[in-house]
Amino acid sequence: MIGEAMEQHVANPSQVNIAGEEMALLPSAVLPLSLVLNELSTNATKYGAFSVAAGRVSLRWAYDREADYFFLWWEEMEGPPVTEPNARGFGSRLLERAIPRQLGGEGRLSFAATGVCYELKVAMANIAYRGPSEAAG
Repeated sequence: MIGEAMEQHVANPSQVNIAGEEMALLPSAVLPLSLVLNELSTNATKYGAFSVAAGRVSLRWAYDREADYFFLWWEEMEGPPVTEPNARGFGSRLLERAIPRQLGGEGRLSFAATGVCYELKVAMANIAYRGPSEAAG
């Protein structure tokens, strides 16, 4: 799903570092996660790391088994200088409110000078099956 959601935005695969364990997503989580990745990738293409040859994106996710939460992190590096926008647009509201609310989690978008960062935290029960037996039904 990750590759499909990002492929139209990434001209050079070496610009992306993807790391995370394989997970069987719940059907109800596929569209919201695709929207998150599409929004972040679109903005990186227009204004951020994907808009310059040297720009890079780190996309990581993990399952914290102790807390039973799924985490996703997006971090842009070596792109154009970043400043916080004066007003939050549709995309920011989608990333910080709509998708996290739909998934029952939290989203945080930040505008570090080195690049845009995003963190999504969602209860694992709302995002993916925990193991093969659960995925089988």
